[in-house]
Amino acid sequence: MRSFTRNRMADTIKGICILFILITHFTWSDGERLQFLFPFYIDLAVPMFMFISGYVNCTSFDQQQNTDLYSSHRMIKSAIRFTIPFTIVFIIEVCMCFVANKKYDLLDFLLIYMGGGIGQGSYYYPIMMQFIFVFPVIYNLIKHKGGRGLCLVGVATFFYEILKTAWEMNAE
Repeated sequence: MRSFTRNRMADTIKGICILFILITHFTWSDGERLQFLFPFYIDLAVPMFMFISGYVNCTSFDQQQNTDLYSSHRMIKSAIRFTIPFTIVFIIEVCMCFVANKKYDLLDFLLIYMGGGIGQGSYYYPIMMQFIFVFPVIYNLIKHKGGRGLCLVGVATFFYEILKTAWEMNAE
């Protein structure tokens, strides 16, 4: 088994981002958020966390050089790593719904589960599942095509945003 060296700076930045994410879950007025300049550092916590995840994945892929990024073993292992904690939190959410006497049927819970759960942060699990399956494509494009691959990813993202807006897609 190969040993991987941890990047302490990435771990530190992720830890700070986690603290910032916790801070955003407190009740803040819009005025307080602006007064404390949240848009310039606190609100960047999730994007920064995703950026660091991409960086860590790149270094992991580079260290595994001859590994198939789409191997079923790697994909399943990655999906399980996020699905188990998410499922535990989701079960807690379901229990809280029963305690709060909220009326959902089984189909509702299934759709809520597939959508990432209930409330703040429910976007994170679906994003991480997309990350597991889409990131290797982005990584390979940039690794093998360099700047052209990066431009291709940028253009694809640009057109996705235009189509999303033109088709008035729901944020969810």
